[in-house]
Amino acid sequence: MGVRPPRRAAGTPPPGAGGGPGGAGAAAAAAHLARLPLQRVLRQAWERLPRYGLGARIPGADLTPAERQALDGLLAERLPPGRAVPLRRLDDALRRSAFGCGLDEALHALLGPPPLPRVEMTARTEGAFAAFVASVAPHWPEAADEAGRVSPVLRREFARARRLGEGTLAQLGRTAQAVGRAVGAVATRAHGAAIPLPVLANRVAGDPHAFDAGTPGGRLLVAALGGRPGAGTTERQAVLAMAGIALDGVSSTVAVWGVAGAGDPAAAAASASEQVYVAPLRLVARWELAPAAWRGRVVHAVENPAVFEALVDHGPPAGCALLCTSGFPSAAALTLIARLGAAGARVRYGGDFDGNGLLIARHVLAAAGETAALWRMSAADYRDALAVARGRPLRPEEDRALAEMAAAAAERVAARGGGGDALAACATALRAGGAVAYQEALLPVLWTDLAGQGG
Repeated sequence: MGVRPPRRAAGTPPPGAGGGPGGAGAAAAAAHLARLPLQRVLRQAWERLPRYGLGARIPGADLTPAERQALDGLLAERLPPGRAVPLRRLDDALRRSAFGCGLDEALHALLGPPPLPRVEMTARTEGAFAAFVASVAPHWPEAADEAGRVSPVLRREFARARRLGEGTLAQLGRTAQAVGRAVGAVATRAHGAAIPLPVLANRVAGDPHAFDAGTPGGRLLVAALGGRPGAGTTERQAVLAMAGIALDGVSSTVAVWGVAGAGDPAAAAASASEQVYVAPLRLVARWELAPAAWRGRVVHAVENPAVFEALVDHGPPAGCALLCTSGFPSAAALTLIARLGAAGARVRYGGDFDGNGLLIARHVLAAAGETAALWRMSAADYRDALAVARGRPLRPEEDRALAEMAAAAAERVAARGGGGDALAACATALRAGGAVAYQEALLPVLWTDLAGQGG
């Protein structure tokens, strides 16, 4: 392994003299180096030499025994364990050898032209990304990149595609243009009309799977609609649902009690007999919810199916209206909530005191409109629930999300003036408490609210 480079006889001209990077000496040196177990080390040298010159060093702590033995042979001496290897030593050893070339020439022959300096490489990358964005931008509505949501995700997708080649980059360009057209399509859809995701993808991209989860198109679309990078399946579906996009019209459902739209005899019969009714999106989208029947009426919405069942089993009073989002709200749930809000109903939402619970609350309140409010999710309610049963500690990412939520709410309040934001107050209390609490702990007070239509 520790093969030394051949020595040059005194007075013998170097084999590569005058030959530049492609000289015979450099080529022979490259062939010799290629046979040694030093490819990782040589690539490090190739990357560092243009940036830092011969003063750069190869860290010695992570060298393998085989790499250290090969370096000992190149340098014709034994390196102390853990000692970094200056590139100047390698350069001197090659120049003294029969190869008669410098380290830069040998690396050029072995690995090709040296990489660009960092500043120049960054400038070229930024220029390429700017040109890419310019080719995509005409297909995007102006509001799609609100608060810089899309640009960071698009930059990551661009870097990934660029590494994979021009064909992949060209495909990303077509996909990004299709996402822009999709955002425009959902912004102009008829109120209350949800679009199946495969239908939308086929319409704007010619491929029903263009926006599937885990694809560049899927990630870009969720980012454009306000979703967090790396959003899980349920959060992704909620973000799509908020925009009026459903995976299909059948699998998305919402459970209701005392809620029925005109034109659905089955829902009307369930409401009259005080039974739970599970409605798919395709029915909810067609329900007739007349303002005359719903204006001013309170509709209580809860996150958890177990809480929903407990409220129903307790016997809500006549005229009570309940619905359950079953965790992150489905397209069916958000469609119904939005249509109830548009008909004048006052939606009151209650959920768990954790990161997801408050994120769901934000989605529900946004869908329900200005008359919507939280139901037993004040800072005092959190402390009451925590006193009954203290949940797990807040996760670090949860704490960060709550901090961002509180800050965003504070900005909205400052922009419009007036009092504080209930969701921000709850997020702040939750961070101060340091642990989650669950809606089940408040069931007695929820029953009392329903009995008097309070909350």
